[in-house]
Amino acid sequence: MAFRWASPSMPFLQDISKLQPLQKDDQGVVGKAFSSDNKLCYCKNITEFSIIEYPLVHYARWCGLTISFAIF
Repeated sequence: MAFRWASPSMPFLQDISKLQPLQKDDQGVVGKAFSSDNKLCYCKNITEFSIIEYPLVHYARWCGLTISFAIF
């Protein structure tokens, strides 16, 4: 797993995601990449996800995360 952070608050989101992993295979950008046929997913604005689609969305909003890209 690789991370590239653009803001000092972003490592907080990495720590939270380790403590509170996603529960379903299709949650978040990584889950969507995992469940897709081409195994990649790009999201221009992750803050538009609902709490059901991405349970950590409130942390992403707090950290200012918008763009996300995942390759599985």
